[in-house]
This record gives sequence, structure tokens and C-alpha cells, in this order.
Amino acid sequence: MVSSQAYFELHDWLEQTDHLEPQHFFDRMRQVYGLNHLLYFDGTLRGDRFAAYSLHHTTLPRLAWLSDKRLQTLLHAPFMHAAMAIEPFDWQDLGPRTIAGQNLSTFASLLDLVPLGACYPMLSQAGRTAFLLIQAELPGHEWRNLRRTHDRDIAALAVSFHTKMLARTSAQIRARYAQDRLTPREIETLSWVAAGKSYWEIAVILGITERTVRFFMSNARRKLNVVTNAQAVAEALWRKLISYPHNTTEPTQPSDPNSLIA
Repeated sequence: MVSSQAYFELHDWLEQTDHLEPQHFFDRMRQVYGLNHLLYFDGTLRGDRFAAYSLHHTTLPRLAWLSDKRLQTLLHAPFMHAAMAIEPFDWQDLGPRTIAGQNLSTFASLLDLVPLGACYPMLSQAGRTAFLLIQAELPGHEWRNLRRTHDRDIAALAVSFHTKMLARTSAQIRARYAQDRLTPREIETLSWVAAGKSYWEIAVILGITERTVRFFMSNARRKLNVVTNAQAVAEALWRKLISYPHNTTEPTQPSDPNSLIA
């Protein structure tokens, strides 16, 4: 049985820590509550795609060799939709016949996890969503007792941890966005590529050299973290950096390109 003092000590430690390392929090949570694994996500979900602003986890059985980017591929959108609920939920409460329950069961199976876990969704900044997922390899009755006794404390600690993570990552995100911001010229070039124009046609339209057009597109692909022009257009459309052109005469762009971030 975990004492209430252990909760307050962990809470006070979170409040007083200036430079929070997620793994330190995970280690303490595992020690205090007997958990095996934790995963924290903060990001956006649109349709069948999602982007992680912050993603941290304990070393899961099959994830020791995976990068965060590969992990995002494994955490496919159906799982994310299930995780981004309104209130905390137990994996078992979803039911094996529901799509959400099947997605979570598949996720647990892929990672060699006992399907005993809970998810604590939280609001985040700028339309993002966050959650803390916990997992324990316990007999069913011990897991139920853990949730019944400590659910409110774990939820409160999840919020405190999330708050600290937002403060830590905000400066990092701003710095990264400043580096990866598409320039108005890059957005304009992308818009014409989306409209089906060739490099030569874009050079004539914009009154620049074809070499400069290639330079703009190279920068855009790098900032959008893609390889091909088709991928760059798709990514820019998804991020709403450009709008899909209704005709090939005048590509549509956001009214204020400088306000949008790659």
C-alpha cells in the first residue's frame, strides 16, 4: 500500500524541480506505484495523421532500438484517437469488441505488454492534446485496487508533470520553429508547385532564375522534413501552409504566410 506521504513527496519534488527530466519522473512513478512502463505524448491529431511536439517513454520491451520518429509510426492514428479521450480510462473498460479496445489491445500485443493500463488525457496549448499512459504487469485484482486507491493521485501527478513539460518545451519549440519557418518566397514557390507548374514556369512567373526556384524548393523540403516535391506539397497542405488550388492560374495561399510555421 502506497502512503499518502509518498504522493506528497513526489508532488513536492515535481513542483521544486527546475530542470525536469522525464525519465526521472517515470522512475519515481514506477518506484512509488509499482508501474512497469509510462508514455507521455503532447501533440496534434488531424484525421489519420499526428505530430508529436513532445514524446517520452520508458524503455518498452520492443522499443529499445526505435527512434522517436519510428515510435510515432507505431503509435498509429487509431491508437491516438483512442488515447485522446476526455477523461481517464482503463484499457479494459474499452471492451474487446470496440474499435478503440482492439487498437489498444493490438498496441499492447506489439509491445509485449500485459493489457493492463490506463490513460490520463490532458488539455495542452494551441489546440494540442496530451496524455500520460501507464502500464503495470499485475494480477487483475491488484490492478483494480491500484486504480481505485491511487487514480486521483496519479491523475494529479500527470497534470503537474505535463505543466512542467509545457514550460520546458515551449522555449525549445519556439527556437525550432524560428529555424524551420518557411519564408514567404518558399510558400509562394510551394503554392505554384501545388498548382502543377514546372520550375521553368515558376521562374518566369516570379521573375527569378530556375536555379533560385530549385533553391527555394530545396529549403522547403528540408524544413518540412520530406524528400520529394510531392511530399512537400502534401505536408504543406496538411499543415495548412498553403491551400489546395482551385485552378492552375492563381494558387491560393494563407493571407499571412509569416504567421504560419513549418
